[in-house]
Amino acid sequence: MGLVGERGMRRGVYLTVGAIEHAQRDIAKPWPAAAFWKYMARLVDTGVVKVAKEHGELGEEWGLRVARAGGGIVGTRERRVRAAAEWMQKYVTCREGVWEVKIGQLDSMVQDLTRGESSGRARVTRQEIYCAVMVIAAEKKATVQVRMLGKGGAKREWRQEWEEWMVQEKWFGAGEARKVMDAAGLQIKDMEREILTVIEGGAGYYGATDGLLQEVNRVVTIDRESHNLGELRGREHPEITAEFCRKGKQTVVEMAMSRGKVHRREVVGLWFSASCGPWSTGNGLGKSKGVGKGPHAGQEVEPEELQAVDAMIESVDKFERKGKGGNRYFIENVAWGGLKDHPPMKAAFGEGSRHGAREGIVMGCAYGLKHQGPYRFWTNLTEEEWMPRVAEDYCVHCREGTQHEEVMIPGVGDHRSRPTLPGYTMEAARNRVPPPLAASVARGFLKAHETRWKKKRRRQDQE
Repeated sequence: MGLVGERGMRRGVYLTVGAIEHAQRDIAKPWPAAAFWKYMARLVDTGVVKVAKEHGELGEEWGLRVARAGGGIVGTRERRVRAAAEWMQKYVTCREGVWEVKIGQLDSMVQDLTRGESSGRARVTRQEIYCAVMVIAAEKKATVQVRMLGKGGAKREWRQEWEEWMVQEKWFGAGEARKVMDAAGLQIKDMEREILTVIEGGAGYYGATDGLLQEVNRVVTIDRESHNLGELRGREHPEITAEFCRKGKQTVVEMAMSRGKVHRREVVGLWFSASCGPWSTGNGLGKSKGVGKGPHAGQEVEPEELQAVDAMIESVDKFERKGKGGNRYFIENVAWGGLKDHPPMKAAFGEGSRHGAREGIVMGCAYGLKHQGPYRFWTNLTEEEWMPRVAEDYCVHCREGTQHEEVMIPGVGDHRSRPTLPGYTMEAARNRVPPPLAASVARGFLKAHETRWKKKRRRQDQE
């Protein structure tokens, strides 16, 4: 190539964007534009040519042209990085310009992006997506939780594998690939085995999540959508974004364990927050005006909501049966909603667990809420493992029979405010489970889990 020369072909040279444009105009006139850029990409991939802007920086403009032309390995790398970044924008929580990629999200991203064809070319591979995420992490645009294990849970040298793959596929030269993985390594948290975990279905506004994380190392959240919590937290995305329904042969819980790479021995319990909207008595207040919703307004519950409840029932029931009575669960919903009367729910779990509380109801004000906040719960935790607080012992308003500071739905002449929480939206403040309640349940999970595995180890020692 005339602009490079023999010495340049041996050592590699830098060309400015202007020089390349000159080459396309004057030297490569007979070539179609796409063919020219593909040829240039091959020169860069092999290290013959390094492209720079006039100030010596990597030619970003040129790189974009190569990617648009779809040529060379550089173009493939840019497309994969761009696809991973676009996926993160939809499904990953971002704080101060940095995406927080969790294990389940990384697995979901790989599944989503490797399903179809890429612009009519070869199918996208898992390795391409993993390495694209490493490139983004190396630029300090993402932190990544990773759990990569070999057969039988053996330790796997995945960093070395990915570095070698980048060199083999000519994404980078050997030295550059090492720098990328070293920089990415600072943004990576390698999650080893034996991490005590709670599977949480219906993460909603993350009140339960925050409480559970006070006691356990990890909470794998599942929800159908993300939620805006307000200026304090912004938009939170669940670790696994999915509808509550059976995935092939897998229940919702089994799907979460698979995508989150959770071993069954790590799961200390299930927490499910069934959707309040379809079952709440509040949705029936407009019945006389013809605008009420749900069973309290004489209407049928939406099919997708029924499907979600049935999927929850199936998941919890199977989880409990597999544990032979040792696996613990906790389900919560609005206290006087219609879920307790839903036939499948009633058949599986009754109208609520008592645990010394009236009708299986626990008051949120006993855990710090400024309004009464009653919840109905279903659980197989024993009374030795968990007991709900008695509201009169913790709430002065319940003890003295006075009005709480806030109220969910003010009546006529009631001037109290609806629930508020500094930095959170009104929706989040109204729907967040009090974290101390979830933390107390998590302690019950841990107590049951410890007792169960102690018994198992004792049996093994005796054998």
